[in-house]
Amino acid sequence: MSRINARDIKMEIKTSYGTIPMLIENDYPNFIDFLKNEKYGIYHKILEAFELMMTNNNIKKLLVVAKVEGTVFHTGFNINKNNIELLSKTVMPYFEKIEDYESCVRIQKLCTGLKKVNH
Repeated sequence: MSRINARDIKMEIKTSYGTIPMLIENDYPNFIDFLKNEKYGIYHKILEAFELMMTNNNIKKLLVVAKVEGTVFHTGFNINKNNIELLSKTVMPYFEKIEDYESCVRIQKLCTGLKKVNH
């Protein structure tokens, strides 16, 4: 498996103020292998981005950059106070399934805090 480097993605990753870049260096042969190996790290980074957003209102997006099947791709996750469902309906069930209850508690606290801010 070849690794991705900064030169490969120089034109792909255009970070703006408020964007947290996440560079995944491995070149995966397919998306199944990519998700199997990187899902935990991506979901954990989403959790960290929301925690950071609670203290720094400038955080707006997590940008994941990876190479799959030899092609660099990027996908963004909106990190904002109105996007609680990303945590509660996507990230939380994953951590529950793998029995990472420490992360679940962090998500619960975040969701409670975000709901208070939104009301």
